[in-house]
Amino acid sequence: MNLSLSTKSSTSSDLPLFVFLPGLDGTGYLYQGQSLELRGHFDVRFLSISNQDRGDWQSLSLNVLSLIMAEIEHKSSSTVYLCGESFGACLALKTALLSPNLIERLILVNPASSFARSFWVGWSIPWFSLVPSSLYLGLTTTFLPFLAATERMTPLNRSLLLKAMQSVSQDTIAWRLSLLQQFSFSHRDVSALSIPVLLLAGTKDRLLPSVEEVGHLSRLFRRVKVQLLPESGHACLLESQVNLAKILEIE
Repeated sequence: MNLSLSTKSSTSSDLPLFVFLPGLDGTGYLYQGQSLELRGHFDVRFLSISNQDRGDWQSLSLNVLSLIMAEIEHKSSSTVYLCGESFGACLALKTALLSPNLIERLILVNPASSFARSFWVGWSIPWFSLVPSSLYLGLTTTFLPFLAATERMTPLNRSLLLKAMQSVSQDTIAWRLSLLQQFSFSHRDVSALSIPVLLLAGTKDRLLPSVEEVGHLSRLFRRVKVQLLPESGHACLLESQVNLAKILEIE
């Protein structure tokens, strides 16, 4: 299996499991900042996806489900919060649809389910495959403002995000973009989900039409809350002003 769940904090079998699913970079550790306050209420895990993984949505979601089930086997609490950002939001939705009774709450942040309808789809996949590697590394810096509201991030988080982007091979990015291009789900299955769903969207997302997408998704879920994040970009969970624990109304 080319996926893993890991943590850098102490674990507790008494606390609900909180699982972060990452964006295209596949690097769960970018969410360490968000996990600091969550750790008082949750046993936090981060999914990492190997550069070598070429699984389709079914394979990825089955593997995530298997990892989560393995985690809760050793816990006294079987409650699971599943949070995905961008690519990870698509994976989170697929996973929840596979086993809706396992997930207590689903959090989708700037879901990339709109990718196939975005202007990026026509050129991004061949570009990532064909651009020279020396040019690719340099252009990731240029691309950064489209991915994040960098002025709302600490220098450390900007550096970590850039490092994460540059750690993923061009072929891997092209593969994951092709998955987004193919992403689909049954409206009937989504409408049948009874779990609470939180949809977050950055109003200044320059990468995808996230506000419109969460509006679309909100009409499908039965129990849904939408929260727009003023001034936030696509990678909003890396912004200093965004506190997921407070958004979740944890006391």
